[in-house]
Amino acid sequence: EGRVQLGAQGAPAGSGALLGRGDVGELRPGGAVAVAVHGAHLDDDLSWLQSRLVYHDVAMRDVMADVARWYDVELRVTDATMADARITLTIPGKATVDDVARLLADVLGARYERVGRVITFQPANR
Repeated sequence: EGRVQLGAQGAPAGSGALLGRGDVGELRPGGAVAVAVHGAHLDDDLSWLQSRLVYHDVAMRDVMADVARWYDVELRVTDATMADARITLTIPGKATVDDVARLLADVLGARYERVGRVITFQPANR
């Protein structure tokens, strides 16, 4: 609902961007403002507020970075093509780190090994 003015602190009035419902803006270094998307569906982007992580056609490396932060683990892949794989999935709010590892392995068609805080994914055929 409503609108918000996005701009750098101390920037002249009227500079920046006026964002409405569904707009996604970005404040770049140096104070430049970019409006990334008008009319975005923010439910997925804000799903973390309900403890869910939702991804649509996202590189595995980006999902790995989020999961590493969220669960305080380190994720590795033995095959670089796996990190580049584009995936779509929803990680439920009550998922344990082992649930997430299984889910990611299924989506990738891979297997995984967990040793303490380190989870390593490798192609299933190895």
